[in-house]
Amino acid sequence: VPASQAGCREFESRLPLQFEAMLIRRALLPDETWAISSIMQPIGYHGAVSARANRMKYKSFDHMNCSLAQTLEVIGERWTLLILRDAFFGVKRFGQFQSSLGIARNILTSRLNRLIEEGVLEKRSSEEGAHFEYVLTEKGLDLQPVLLSMTHWGDKHKRDPRGDRVVFIERATGKPIRRMSVIGQDGRVLHARDIKARPGPALDSL
Repeated sequence: VPASQAGCREFESRLPLQFEAMLIRRALLPDETWAISSIMQPIGYHGAVSARANRMKYKSFDHMNCSLAQTLEVIGERWTLLILRDAFFGVKRFGQFQSSLGIARNILTSRLNRLIEEGVLEKRSSEEGAHFEYVLTEKGLDLQPVLLSMTHWGDKHKRDPRGDRVVFIERATGKPIRRMSVIGQDGRVLHARDIKARPGPALDSL
């Protein structure tokens, strides 16, 4: 077999694997990343699968009877977590979010609208009346321990050699807060092996 034909056959044999890998990446990557990663796919596949691939989205967890899955439906996208981070740092206006994050306007609009729909943020007119502000609701404020836990995890496992990037303090005393942890009924700090899960009444529907 001529070398050129052998090369073509080898390429064709790899196409199903490349196509499968492309679909897996598309299921995992955010929409805005797909536009970049897709340019590296085999040219012959662009016309055949582009329309189908562009319609593919993150898999919804709506059907899962799991509190963690339901939480991920609201805040599980990475831009959303960074928007919430900035909201806790006092960012309120669209332009401020965009400047801080370097995020495209359409993506920012989509994420803000989602948080408003879920009752995590509230859109209000500013005191000057010239701008809208995005303000954390009580539901949004309840996410503070979640973000603090993730930040403390990053401080421990993704450290900067120079130390903590941000130190969180108690307003009243000015002293640093303790690392986020699980506390037992008697006030003891519990570790991973001290805790187990058991079915609750809501699992009866499974």
